[in-house]
Amino acid sequence: MGYFDHPRGANGASVAAELGISPATFHEHLAAAQRKLLDSALDV
Repeated sequence: MGYFDHPRGANGASVAAELGISPATFHEHLAAAQRKLLDSALDV
């Protein structure tokens, strides 16, 4: 949907709506996924 594009093609609320979840849940899942990726990339 373009969430990670610059300029952003979609905001968190629209992605959440497409997934059928709340924006808060979307952002919680996104933060957890980013944390896992960053930890893995930094070999933490």
